[in-house]
Amino acid sequence: MKSEKRYLFYGIGIMMIICWLVFLTGCGANELENHAFPLALGVEKTSEDDLEIYMAYPDLQDDKAAENALSSDVFWNGKGQDLFTGKEQMSANSNKNADFNHLKVLILDQAILEDTTRTEQLLHFFQEEQDAAWNTYVMVTKEPLKDIFSEDLKLPESLGIYLEDLLEEWEDVRQGAQVTVGTLMSQYYSRNETLCVPVLEISDAEEKPQIGGFCVLFGLQPMGELSLREGEQLMLLQNNLKRYAFTMQDGTRFLLEQVQTEREITAAVDEAGNQYPVLTVTVRGNSTVSALSWDADQEDQRQQGKQELADRLLTFLTTQQKEAGMDLANSFLLLAGQERSLWEQYREESAQYLSDLKIRLFVE
Repeated sequence: MKSEKRYLFYGIGIMMIICWLVFLTGCGANELENHAFPLALGVEKTSEDDLEIYMAYPDLQDDKAAENALSSDVFWNGKGQDLFTGKEQMSANSNKNADFNHLKVLILDQAILEDTTRTEQLLHFFQEEQDAAWNTYVMVTKEPLKDIFSEDLKLPESLGIYLEDLLEEWEDVRQGAQVTVGTLMSQYYSRNETLCVPVLEISDAEEKPQIGGFCVLFGLQPMGELSLREGEQLMLLQNNLKRYAFTMQDGTRFLLEQVQTEREITAAVDEAGNQYPVLTVTVRGNSTVSALSWDADQEDQRQQGKQELADRLLTFLTTQQKEAGMDLANSFLLLAGQERSLWEQYREESAQYLSDLKIRLFVE
């Protein structure tokens, strides 16, 4: 129902765009053909060091557009040095002027993020292009973009709307937790936050796009990859999940709802008088268990579940900290606001901060 309402909303929105263009510019059907409103944009790095650019936009000239403008896409792709060039090329080659104000999803080839210059050029486009929406969701992929921007997927709706639904209908994730162009723009200036970007892949079974894991960014640089389960743990630690469930060692199902995660940074001093950071993570929520046996003491199992979850999360954090150099709790971001002396000590030494960091974790 939620998807259907959103689908209707955007369909009405597209038709309002048509009316707006006709009313304000006096353009008729022929001039409307010169406008494209991409809902999905893909950017891929080529072997020639150019960009392969893909767009998927509704066909407003289709006979069925008035009743269902978002049922299918028109696909365009071309090469260029940057998105500015790509937009100009689209206009020259197809007589379409791309308007990115309604863009829903930006899909990036992971090689783009591994190239600092390319990433900055990409964000510069969104900074300068007045009609480019900053609330556009960002996804990463290793799939060839030609396989995603393709009619062969036979999606039930427009690619941009399909992917937006995929992200927004993830019920356990808090609203506003997903990475957007605006999130990347913020890191373009500050570069002090750990981000968790969904990795898009094509399901072998259903031949449809799905979230297969996460790419972890720090300072806009890829730091590593996480599985879906690990990504959920990361979101839990960053207070981006509303509920979390897992199976305990004895087979009992443990559920934590109305989750609130608090992170606090404090300074401690070792025996030599050197100051170092201590991160305390506290996960709170309403816990329930689904025991295999009616004879089990559920209160004991609830407490055991909390301890197992705390152990899992702490192991996950410390392992990623030591082996992959990742600050998954996003604690470096907290320094300036919570412990100014540590911020002054580590502001230019994020790697040393992570090496010195000690972590405590509690589930209540």
